[in-house]
Amino acid sequence: MRKEISIFFTFDDNYVVPAAVAFYSLLKHAKENIFYKMYVLHSDITEETKQYFEKETLIR
Repeated sequence: MRKEISIFFTFDDNYVVPAAVAFYSLLKHAKENIFYKMYVLHSDITEETKQYFEKETLIR
């Protein structure tokens, strides 16, 4: 049985890089038997930044 862990992030455009590092680290060290459900509440994120995350499959 796969375990599910929900994770909540909140940030604005000033913290995009630290958020990306956190996402990357979490996914790199994720265990195969755990599903990480990541929620992001954001404000003042530019459309360019959103597209970058979607392109890099960091946020879906």
